[in-house]
Amino acid sequence: MTMVISFGLLIMTKDLWAHFGAMNFILMALIPWGLAWVLRYARLDGRDPARAMRSLLIYSSTPAQGRLAGKPQRAARPRLTTATCTVRVRSAERPAPAAAPQPAAAPAPAVRRQARPAPAPTAVAASRPEPKTGLQALLASLDEQ
Repeated sequence: MTMVISFGLLIMTKDLWAHFGAMNFILMALIPWGLAWVLRYARLDGRDPARAMRSLLIYSSTPAQGRLAGKPQRAARPRLTTATCTVRVRSAERPAPAAAPQPAAAPAPAVRRQARPAPAPTAVAASRPEPKTGLQALLASLDEQ
């Protein structure tokens, strides 16, 4: 492949370089043979130059978005999207919504165990709300220690 292409290029550009008389025929034989001999040892990603050139041609001729089922893949045209956003601002004159009613406390069990006395509440503990879950109670007890 290299010999054929280089020989063809030498014949097409003969007017540019052929000024050596009989030496022109030797150059037309030696240059394609020498290029083929040099490129025989060249490996591009483990491929010979002809296959590398073929893959470059295929790569350069494929569409930018690639192919899907053998046809060029085209990206959809961008379209303008419209949306509406509503922001409602509460004025200070409006009354705040009523607080949700608190559930009634559960009745105490009839039999109580002997509990240790509760520590005196501190200013920090007094300002905290009651824990709602067991994890919150555990974290609150760790803060008190």
